[in-house]
Amino acid sequence: MIVTRPSFSWITVGVWLMPLSFAATAVSLMGAFWREALLRLQARELTWWPRTPLGQAWGLLLALGLASTACSLRPAESVFGWLGGVGYAITFAVASWTIVTPGRLKQLHKALFQVAVVMALFGLAVYAADLHWRWHLSPELEVVIGTADRRVNSVMYHPNLFAGFLVLAMGAGLGLFHQMASRPRKGLIALGLAVVALALVLTASRAGWIGAGVMLALFGVRVDRRWLLVLVGGAACAVAVFPQMVVARLAALAWDNPAFDKFRVMGWVSARDMVAARPLTGWGPGTWEVAYPPYRLPEETVHLPHAHNYFLHVAAEFGIPVIAVLTGIVAWVLWRGLRETRQTQYHLPVAATACAMAGYLVTNMFDYTLSEGRNAMAFFLMLGGVEAARRMALADRPPELRGAPPASGAVRPGEPA
Repeated sequence: MIVTRPSFSWITVGVWLMPLSFAATAVSLMGAFWREALLRLQARELTWWPRTPLGQAWGLLLALGLASTACSLRPAESVFGWLGGVGYAITFAVASWTIVTPGRLKQLHKALFQVAVVMALFGLAVYAADLHWRWHLSPELEVVIGTADRRVNSVMYHPNLFAGFLVLAMGAGLGLFHQMASRPRKGLIALGLAVVALALVLTASRAGWIGAGVMLALFGVRVDRRWLLVLVGGAACAVAVFPQMVVARLAALAWDNPAFDKFRVMGWVSARDMVAARPLTGWGPGTWEVAYPPYRLPEETVHLPHAHNYFLHVAAEFGIPVIAVLTGIVAWVLWRGLRETRQTQYHLPVAATACAMAGYLVTNMFDYTLSEGRNAMAFFLMLGGVEAARRMALADRPPELRGAPPASGAVRPGEPA
């Protein structure tokens, strides 16, 4: 029998360390992964090549990333970009292996949500004090607290990165809110959601606003229609309390507005041309700075460190097959999770996670937040939680019904169809 409690404790500790040290979180997840993998290998529950279709899909993704690295403009540097993809797979595996009870799934969501609330409170305090500090520790490392244009970024480098993280955290909070039977605890989670929502508004991240709107709309349609009223009321309050900031940011989306971010659209066009030039293997992980300049439009005067679109950027660096397989894995895990947890205790957290991830992926159509370490860890921990919930839901069924989803019309062996 495999004992997984210590591994899951490492996940919880890692999540709490996340705002302070990305490296510490990565080490905690790596330790949990190797411990769990070795125990499963000893128990012959795991082989060196995955047996399941999902595991094989992850293997294919890593193999495609390795091929892109081999064909890179700078293979030695691209190895580190490929290792980031390995980190995605490890984070997903640790969550799906060590979450073996409903309480652990709730504990993961609590940890992520509580961390987000603490980060949001810190960001709001910096905003209220109008602080802006910047430390250059090295050419590659810079610590930023506050922004010159007074946008909430908490402990993250850019407000857009923080906004993406908050979208995921709101999904965890929504699931917790609907799982709590105690009214005082519901009230505390509602207060936490309000703090996170306020911080999200003050990030002034339009992509984050759009992602949160998509998440709440989907959750309202699928789970509780009252959240549609919350969405409308929250948007109205944001405009009423912060009219100048909200209206100015939204008005800048108009193409004929002088404040419109045309450089972002130019980056999309350039990334599209980069993908067209090398569609199968891309230019190599982490080679944007080298490969982008020849495709830069003449009228573009702003240096773009990325494509401002996660899907285009990954396709440009890794190739279309990598982004297609990665997107397929995420969609497959969410679809199976929703399908096979229907009418079970796991459906609410799975539905909330699926809605949050849909909104988050919409956010990444306008930005590159999933590339940031803490965002990626939160995303793949939650995705692994969906896979774990699916497995727990299957394990709770009678053996003869484990191959069919609840309420799917499946019959027991020996019964007439």
